[in-house]
Amino acid sequence: MPIHDDDLRRLWKDSVDVCNFPGCRKQLLRESEDASHKGFACQIRGTLGTVRHDPRFGTDALDSLENHILLCDAHSRTIADPSNNWTAPTLLNIKATHKIAVDLHRGDPDFPAKLINEFAPFEVASSSSRLPVRHEDPVFRLVKTIHVDSKLEEGVDADLVVRVGDRLRIFARGLITLDSGGTFCSPEGIFCNHLGLPVMFPGKGGPPLPVVRAHPEAYETDGGQPGRVGSLIAWTGIDRTRALRIGSLREFTSSCDGRLRLAINDARGRYEDNDGDFRVDVFLNIGPRSS
Repeated sequence: MPIHDDDLRRLWKDSVDVCNFPGCRKQLLRESEDASHKGFACQIRGTLGTVRHDPRFGTDALDSLENHILLCDAHSRTIADPSNNWTAPTLLNIKATHKIAVDLHRGDPDFPAKLINEFAPFEVASSSSRLPVRHEDPVFRLVKTIHVDSKLEEGVDADLVVRVGDRLRIFARGLITLDSGGTFCSPEGIFCNHLGLPVMFPGKGGPPLPVVRAHPEAYETDGGQPGRVGSLIAWTGIDRTRALRIGSLREFTSSCDGRLRLAINDARGRYEDNDGDFRVDVFLNIGPRSS
């Protein structure tokens, strides 16, 4: 049987009548003689014999709201083509990406344009991708393991005095929620679904990339770079303007004396709806001290 009428109305409402397919953002009509503007509630996991059939997914659940995504005519045919290999996890991530953007801009008349501009694909820093993550490192010594609470805007005191010239490596892992549980996030600030799988955004001529968001009211890092929501940051002393975006792994040399502090970045004054924490290991290699 087809999706229930109540669930169909909810699907259209949640999508704000916009095609969920990455980069499309076409405004859709429920009934239209022009097929290019007609919307379709497409199954994510299919029935027996279809390309996305999953025997673990119950027959009754096939017609659920969770198993449908709103698409335009062209993209409903795109995902139906077996040669395109659109998997269920990929479509679930696409739907989740769209919902995050809708929730952030609901009621904004400029929503479709902002949907493209607000989010950016994540790119791994070439330096951090080569760093080792092990406790037996002959150069760096593990000195602290800290839980950084996502609700604490002021951050967490690492109980470690850092001096100019100290070389640190910080490694973080875990998953937190933002916006009262509506958004899951990793230490890099990558948006995830509840399984920890990254929400994906269409790449520039390449494969989809994980999504991050720079918020204008988040704390700037690295000398004035826009703050990335949900990412781990660190600074020494009381001057938060010196904060660095740590993400999951970063190595750096301290440029000032002070106590190390760690926090999760978010819009100023909007930490109360966050939940969870990151587990953070701090490694230290003491370099030449300034006189």
